[in-house]
Amino acid sequence: MSHRFLTALLTAASVGLAAPAFAGGTATIASQDQSMSLEYDGDKVRMNVGGQSDTYMLIRDGRMYSVSGDMVFDASSLMRSFAGQAPAPSEDVGDFHGLKATGRSETVAGIKGEVYVIDFTDGDGRRQQKEAVLSRDKRAREMQQAFMRMTEVMAEATNTNTSGAAEMDAALDGRGILRMGNEMRVTEISGSAPSAARFELPAEPQSLGGGGSKGEGGLGAAISGFFGDKAERQQDRAADRTEQEIDEQTDKAADSLMDKAFDKLFGN
Repeated sequence: MSHRFLTALLTAASVGLAAPAFAGGTATIASQDQSMSLEYDGDKVRMNVGGQSDTYMLIRDGRMYSVSGDMVFDASSLMRSFAGQAPAPSEDVGDFHGLKATGRSETVAGIKGEVYVIDFTDGDGRRQQKEAVLSRDKRAREMQQAFMRMTEVMAEATNTNTSGAAEMDAALDGRGILRMGNEMRVTEISGSAPSAARFELPAEPQSLGGGGSKGEGGLGAAISGFFGDKAERQQDRAADRTEQEIDEQTDKAADSLMDKAFDKLFGN
């Protein structure tokens, strides 16, 4: 599944709309390889991927936090730290060509919706048609608002351009997306707001970006330093090939640790 495409579609239904204040709710969304649960209330969103109850992402106060047990990291700071160092992601919706009604209806997670085909060219220049089930049900729209809030915070932190989704806004007309092809489907949805405690941070956040509130430079600076050290090691290898085997093993171990750290932070 193209997660960026899904995000763009979920965002598009709300881009530019003066949406009313929606109540909270919960939803479970299944893809081909994993499931995701959402809890939301106003501008607060809690996202859990893969059923890891003690590892989740939390949106509150305009920032994104990664929570693992009693450890809390400022994920917005981390994304800002790397926004200028990593290639910017291409837009999933490069061009929007239309939204066509099929005349069919479909019930997803107990909500009746209308089946449409979305025609677009993605950011890689490929023309695609995706079948989608759209609904004006209040629960679907509340879920849509939660996705919108998530993408707003992430786009701000990564300086990502989401303008490609704007053309879909008028066509989707504020409807929530209940199914996208065989790749994404809402399996459960409720209009009952979660407890306020679900959106509380279990500990004081640790900064991940440079100049963070805890420690000089924060984890972002430490990670940047790691990559700088790795570049130095690679230059040293070129000058002294006799250390290559040992250095390769060191790199593999360090890279493995970094991979595990990012997996832990982002719940992959």
